Amino acid sequence: MDSIDVKSERAGSAIPLLAVLRLLAGVMVSQEPEMPRFFFNTNDDLELWDEEGTELPDLDAARRAAIRYAGELLREAGSSVGFDETWQLMASNTSNAVLFTIDVKVTLNQAALSVPGLDVAHRQQRQRTQQTEQTTHSN
Repeated sequence: MDSIDVKSERAGSAIPLLAVLRLLAGVMVSQEPEMPRFFFNTNDDLELWDEEGTELPDLDAARRAAIRYAGELLREAGSSVGFDETWQLMASNTSNAVLFTIDVKVTLNQAALSVPGLDVAHRQQRQRTQQTEQTTHSN
């Protein structure tokens, strides 16, 4: 570190002593506060519990991170969420207080199922069979 010539204000220094002390304190001690830690847990069959957490600057950054994480989890295992089931991602702080949740619920529209000629269940079963066949052939 460069040496700083400190003179008192009475001796005619242009830099007040307090300003020099603040400058030195800023050099020696980091001015950035510690970021809060957020934990992202799910309530599904896997019950993924975040043991380490993630340091993020604020609640809005945690919201954005949770949305991205939920998207990744649902992309990988979303087919396990059945009709009228709710999948949930909970964001909590270091005190285990749940700050917010992301809820995904697959709701079956019963009115659409009763429309003549619309065989939703058959179409869904066919799609699942095709997905299974594609997965089997790609391995």
